[in-house]
Amino acid sequence: MTEYGFFSSMDGDRVYSDIDFANYYKALVSSGVILSSASALQVTAGVNMTLNIGDGGAMLEGRWFRSKEGEKVTLPNANGVNPRYDRVVVRCDYADRKAGFAVISGTPAASPQIPAIVRDGTYFDISLAVVLVGAGTTSISQSAITDTRADKNVCGFVTGLIDQIDTTDLFLQFEEQWLEFTRSLGGANVTITTFDAQAREWIKCLSPYNMWVRSSGLSGMMKVGV
Repeated sequence: MTEYGFFSSMDGDRVYSDIDFANYYKALVSSGVILSSASALQVTAGVNMTLNIGDGGAMLEGRWFRSKEGEKVTLPNANGVNPRYDRVVVRCDYADRKAGFAVISGTPAASPQIPAIVRDGTYFDISLAVVLVGAGTTSISQSAITDTRADKNVCGFVTGLIDQIDTTDLFLQFEEQWLEFTRSLGGANVTITTFDAQAREWIKCLSPYNMWVRSSGLSGMMKVGV
């Protein structure tokens, strides 16, 4: 089976639907937040259980979405006994033919689980943030909000036609490198003092190299150390 488009209709022989147009844009632009600025659709703490969402746009399987003039969402009241996680998403609702912000509330528990996004043919979600709602809390702090826009598994950034920043592996690589580095310095006990001491030990190891550079007459061109 082959498909094609778009051509002028003659007596109604070329009729196209929203799905045809969505599939066209989907092939060109990946789903995610359009990276017009660092704060595009960023979720930040507001007043009480209200969250602020930065102006910006998104693509959702070929459908476009734009928000402006400072939109807000309000989380349901906290459970009095156990914490829970809520997820803030941009949701494409195929049945209602619209897109907008939605909150997916998790189940309160002693060890709560983060609720999953929905991509089941009825809805298509991209996740903007995960929020920890503490037991009995009446307000949300910024520290309780985890930005998920850069996670390609649930969102991702769109920078232009076809091209999309895949930050998931990059962030994991940075995280692993940092953990490996801190482990070499003593793990959780790393301080500026221990870091400085270790750095000076590394530089000492390069002293023979510096001596060779000086003796070779290249000291004005290169040097490693402090």
